[in-house]
Amino acid sequence: MLTEPVNVAAAAGLAVGLTPPLKALFVSGAPLGWAMNSCKTVGTACFPLMTLLLGCNLAQGTSSDRVDMPSVGVVTIVRLVVFPFVCLGVSRFCMAKGWLPDDPMIQFVILLEGCVPTAMTMGMAAPGPNTQKAVSAMLFWQYIFSGFTMAVFIAIFLDEVLS
Repeated sequence: MLTEPVNVAAAAGLAVGLTPPLKALFVSGAPLGWAMNSCKTVGTACFPLMTLLLGCNLAQGTSSDRVDMPSVGVVTIVRLVVFPFVCLGVSRFCMAKGWLPDDPMIQFVILLEGCVPTAMTMGMAAPGPNTQKAVSAMLFWQYIFSGFTMAVFIAIFLDEVLS
């Protein structure tokens, strides 16, 4: 798990970023500044590739041998219905304690994060074809129903932050 390329790259980036002499090598105009510019250029393709990967995962279908439909239903309901109410409760608690700024936009974005479907990266994190098919089945149903649940929760959350 720790030797996976993503973890090694994150550790290397952390080590370079926290070491001032190494970090100075990668700023613009430094000897390795071209490497940082190259990484930024390649990084701009991240979101289109993740969207393409999500489409590939969703194309695998609505069912899997690894999970049954009642389990998919429970996960979808908890993620799209229960979790937004939990986030609303946590947000109200944090506002009462003064831990969140009194900015309606920040409050709305924090609440909105609780009602979106599971992230696209979940499909990338699933090892093996059988697990990916199970995750894609759950993602499929979450993305299907999220249009309805997000519309309801956006109305609730707007009322919450604007009142």
